Amino acid sequence: MNHSRRGFTMIELVVALAIVFLLVAVAVVSYQDHMTRKKRAEARSALVELADWMRHQHQRTHDYLTATLPYGQIPRDGEPTYRIQLEQAPVRASDPDAVFPALTPTTFTLRAEPVKEDVCGALLLDSEGRIGVLGNGAKVAECWR
Repeated sequence: MNHSRRGFTMIELVVALAIVFLLVAVAVVSYQDHMTRKKRAEARSALVELADWMRHQHQRTHDYLTATLPYGQIPRDGEPTYRIQLEQAPVRASDPDAVFPALTPTTFTLRAEPVKEDVCGALLLDSEGRIGVLGNGAKVAECWR
């Protein structure tokens, strides 16, 4: 007698499902990493835009102290992913190991602080165009690329 069975054994089905779940898990992690990098890129772009705006205001008034940022979060509307502010006191970046200036008539430092935890922490950009990060172990080369 020739008995041939059709279908899958339970072990084959479990192995196939395990492979599918593993692939889905990798895809979800990759997507989350992509979204984090995208939000960070939006924050960097906003810092550069706001620094240009601050310099333009300084050309008109000869004073950074009178400037008020046109927006304070990214995205500008809706649920914020980063909050942006002018530093009122000097701040020491974790990378590079440097002090970024407080808001004065001739200097400013912009800070983009993530709303949710990010390995890069806060992003910094000052009136001289220097960039920095405020995160435990964060590196400018990784966070500002």
